Amino acid sequence: MVEDQRGQPAWTRDLCEFIVALVNTEVPGGSYPGTNEGEVTRYDLARAIFTLADLGSERASPCTTTGFPLQAPRPAYSVLDHAAGVPAMPTWHDALQRYLSVP
Repeated sequence: MVEDQRGQPAWTRDLCEFIVALVNTEVPGGSYPGTNEGEVTRYDLARAIFTLADLGSERASPCTTTGFPLQAPRPAYSVLDHAAGVPAMPTWHDALQRYLSVP
């Protein structure tokens, strides 16, 4: 998994609750970041998934962007600014824990 790109995952359940909160709090029109708080590499996200699923984090192997070519280029840093004055979404790690515990 790529270890030289940082981003913010978003769990759709948290995103839906975030959108409802935006509508209910009557925020001014505009663009609002709909991602969970915090930042993580795809490699560290994969390790967290394997660890929480009790599969062993060693199943994930790190590589660089050049070692994992994709048709669409990905930015090295795609973390969004959440200082918009709206309710924050939970952290990506908290969302991941809740997602993996859903039956």
